Amino acid sequence: DHALRTTNALLKPDDSAWIARALRLHAQMERDIVDLDAARRDLQQANEKIGENGDAVALGVDDAMLGDIEFLQGDAAKAAPMFVRSLERMGHAAQAFVRARVLAMLALACQASSVAQCPANAFATARHALDAQANRWSPSFLAAHVAVARMDLNAGNAAAAIDRLQQAIKSAASEMEPSQIDLLAARAW
Repeated sequence: DHALRTTNALLKPDDSAWIARALRLHAQMERDIVDLDAARRDLQQANEKIGENGDAVALGVDDAMLGDIEFLQGDAAKAAPMFVRSLERMGHAAQAFVRARVLAMLALACQASSVAQCPANAFATARHALDAQANRWSPSFLAAHVAVARMDLNAGNAAAAIDRLQQAIKSAASEMEPSQIDLLAARAW
């Protein structure tokens, strides 16, 4: 909270893009410590600063984080449309690890619920988007690997999930703090 207050004090009131970025970073921190209501409020404020016709990638990232919040709160049916909108807004302009993660979370949400926005091939699309990356074992892709492994587990393919998680953890462990949320999730699964 102190960092966000300080950032807001340093920025000009009309510097909406930077204020939105600070709110987004703060929301990520809040999501990681599971203060989901505070994260949602920050993201809503960030979206107000950007405006509906603002930076599509930023809005898409915000949609993905709002989808994460809904998913973490157990509402996959609300999460799936947010992930779809995130992908629509970002297109292919987002970094590959961001896109792979959102595709994987969409597939996971669709596996948990049946909503009209769920593409029939969500799991195959997510797996392909992740596995097609030359640097797929980069720690940046860890969250996507966790989501794909969870889908494998849900589908009864424990061996594939274990292999994926072991490789992803091995690749990420030397570059991430042991307390990093994605690394903790990978180890837990």
